[in-house]
Amino acid sequence: MPRFLLLVALALAACGAGKGGGTGSGAGTAATVETAGTAGAEATADTDEADLSDAGAPEEPPPPADPAACDCSTSADEPIELHVFARELTRERMDALAALLEKDGFEVLFVEYADESSAPKVAIQTTPSRFVAVFRGRIEARSEALSSRAGFSCQLAVENAVIPKRYRKLADAIQTPDPQLY
Repeated sequence: MPRFLLLVALALAACGAGKGGGTGSGAGTAATVETAGTAGAEATADTDEADLSDAGAPEEPPPPADPAACDCSTSADEPIELHVFARELTRERMDALAALLEKDGFEVLFVEYADESSAPKVAIQTTPSRFVAVFRGRIEARSEALSSRAGFSCQLAVENAVIPKRYRKLADAIQTPDPQLY
């Protein structure tokens, strides 16, 4: 129990020092912690533990109530990353797909060849305006719920992309990268 009180006293001292309510020097803070740790058994025996953990803790702002509150606007000139999924191709054909994408003005970030765990793909960096010029689709920004905590995040999605004839023998689909993998 004394260790717990010492940890709580350290946390309170750190929060108080960060807000300007501290003593102003490191030595004064250490003395305050020492006093709270040695005399804490008598002074805090009648207080509730929940009150100690909440005291001085900064409050987290609540997440927006609805997804529309998130600003998910994108610029036509803001660089984005897309993955061009390829058919089952040899390494030479994958490299040819990457070269064709570069020729069309896309920056190739990496080429991932086929293996047991993932589909073959070429990662490119481009702008939404360049993507629309070549693939005639659109980039949609959506607000989606977070899986790990309350709140929302902005996710990009490719919609209505048309693979041009020059890519049809090489590419299957174009998607945004999975945010959990990258």
